[in-house]
Amino acid sequence: MTSERYDAQVARQRLRERKPEDWEKKARETVEAHVAQGKLLSQSPPEFDETAWQARRRLEIDAPGVGVRDGSSMVVPLSFLKHHLDDALTSKSRKTPLYFSFPYHWVEVATVRAPPGWHVQQTPKTASAKGPVEAEVQVRQVGDALEVRREIRVTAGRYPPSEYARIRAAFALFQSARTKAITYVRAPGAPRDEASAAR
Repeated sequence: MTSERYDAQVARQRLRERKPEDWEKKARETVEAHVAQGKLLSQSPPEFDETAWQARRRLEIDAPGVGVRDGSSMVVPLSFLKHHLDDALTSKSRKTPLYFSFPYHWVEVATVRAPPGWHVQQTPKTASAKGPVEAEVQVRQVGDALEVRREIRVTAGRYPPSEYARIRAAFALFQSARTKAITYVRAPGAPRDEASAAR
């Protein structure tokens, strides 16, 4: 997970306030709340880059309950992705201007690994949105795993109601990643285990 500007500043402040064990406790609580049968394998406090003004953090999770199997097929929903913008701008229309007081950039990356013998059948298609708010959702093969990436970038400014539909579409694209899924097929004789994910 990578954040810039405001979220990076928040992470920097929390680095000063929290002890290492506090970060691990918070990570475990997050995994238990949002990932079915999830188990935190490792985590690191945010790493703050003064030059780029970015904060990065990594969680590694074993999630055997994420994969849902039906015969020789297995579906891994991406609902374990989580960000506070998942509930933003849900209204269909707006009559007043929309104001972003600061620029904002967030990247969330999840690496999904299936058990041996399971092969990718279908992944969500890459999609992007341009404008005052830019968003992208992408799934690509990286070695023996799939990398799921969603990103949103907000340009600070005051936007009239006429721009709301375009801005909302970008937010909706970012949010839609949580409704997508990866489908696997099992080769004959493959172990009957569920998928695990790390992010």
